[in-house]
Parts: sequence; C-alpha cells; structure tokens
Amino acid sequence: MTFSKNRAFTLVELMVAISIIGILTAIALVAFGGARMKSRDTTRVSDLNQIRLAVEQYYMKCKQYPLKLDLTVSNGCSNGITLGTFMSTPPKDPLTGASYIYMVNDPVNTSLVPGAIGYIPSDYILMANLENVNDNSLTDDIDLTKSQLINYYTFVSNSYVKVSTAPTISCEDTHDVTYHSYCLRAQ
Repeated sequence: MTFSKNRAFTLVELMVAISIIGILTAIALVAFGGARMKSRDTTRVSDLNQIRLAVEQYYMKCKQYPLKLDLTVSNGCSNGITLGTFMSTPPKDPLTGASYIYMVNDPVNTSLVPGAIGYIPSDYILMANLENVNDNSLTDDIDLTKSQLINYYTFVSNSYVKVSTAPTISCEDTHDVTYHSYCLRAQ
C-alpha cells in the first residue's frame, strides 16, 4: 500500500487568507452601516408622514389639532374621538425608540398655553432627527429658526414646554453636528 504525501497550507498562506477575509468583512460592514443609516432615515420620514396623516384626519373631524400625540385622550375633541381612532400605535425613532417631537401653536391666542380654556391648536410641526446630512428629504422639509418657533409648545414630562426654551429643538438643518432636523408642518 502506497501513501501519498498530503499537502497542507502553510502558516503564511493561512494568515494571508485570514487577512483578506478580515479586510473584506471590514469593507462590507462600513458599506452596510451606511445603508442601515439611510434606511433608518427613510423610516423616520415615513413615520412623520404617517403621524401627519392621522393628525390631519383628527383635524377634519374635530376642527382643531390634538394638543399632544396621545392616543387615548380626546385632546379637546368633544365627540369622544381620539388620535387612536386614526392611528393604532404612534411610531418611534428606529434607533433610539424615542417618540418624535410634536409641537402645537394657537396663533390667535398666543398668551395662552395648551390645555387652557380657549387654546385651540390650529398649527403643528412634527420633527425627527436624521442621521444622514446629505439626505434628500432635508430639501423638502421646512426650516425654521428658534425665533420662528416662539409660540409653539411641546409636551415633555407631563407638562407643556415652550419650544423656544428647549435647547434641543430646532427645525434648522444645521442645529446639531450629529443630526439634522427634518420638520413637517400642518398641511
């Protein structure tokens, strides 16, 4: 019986193969990370449009916008309609799981705060932070400075906060180095 000598890979050949696989994996992960970021931004824009649709349907039935994005509270609608009538679950940011920012304004009664008798929100802005600074959606949204948001309120930690005093809320695309605001206004 004759035995043939089995040829095996040398240590150098194995190290070269492993290095090539490592480099290709690193390149794929970087490319995949960019695609995931763009996917999350697309989800954010879609989520805001879904919320906008529900809020606009609420307005058509109640003749005012809801004070906050609460699905169970009537938000000033006298016939018992809630935002939950038009939306089963409010979408959340795909990366952080946080709620999107919803701001309301009553341009007629600027001295009143949301929840006060006579405060009827007739304008709103929805906001999400996009990760991709070159996202095409940023050219289609509204851009407002802090001074233009002076009479807007948002609901934070069981109370209404004037948007102009909240440092992290702005509808300017360049308000943050990491994220860029995408804002939609009432139609």
